[in-house]
Formats: sequence, structure tokens, C-alpha cells
Amino acid sequence: KVLNNYKRCKTVKELASTCGISLSAFKRQFLAEFGKTPAVWMEEQLVREIKYKLSVTDIPLGSIVYELNFSSLAISLDFVRDAWDVLQKNGESR
Repeated sequence: KVLNNYKRCKTVKELASTCGISLSAFKRQFLAEFGKTPAVWMEEQLVREIKYKLSVTDIPLGSIVYELNFSSLAISLDFVRDAWDVLQKNGESR
């Protein structure tokens, strides 16, 4: 259910609800299944999607920001910069 629904959910609480499970149980089961917290995993998925769209498509950053429901370009740039730093530290920048 997670893989089918995470793109439509903005928060872990929303994803847990969509999966039909309490938030606390969802967090426990998610950590056991994926090896990381749902918030970290959801952020990683968002970063990967942004990275893919910027590197493989001709979609302008402004359109990506709008499509992914960031409130502003500045906030999205801060998010991408911070996330990019984390990915580089984890050896995932390529």
C-alpha cells in the first residue's frame, strides 16, 4: 500500500491513514520493513523524483516545484540543496 500511495500523501500521518493503520503502528511496521523512518523515506523519494526530473526530462524547475506542491521556489531550492548534501554524504549523488 505504501508504494501505491506515498506520492499522493504529504505527511506520514496521511500515509498511515491511507494505509488504514494507526500512526504509531504504521511507524513501527514501516521501520521494520524499510529500515528507516517513514519521514526520512518519503523525503528520499521526493529527492529522487526531483533529481530524476531535473536530469532526465526537460521539465523546468518551476514546473517541478508546482507539480510537487512546494509553496515557493525558494523553499524548494532550500529543500533540494539540503537533500542533495545528504545524498552526497551517503554516496548517492550520481
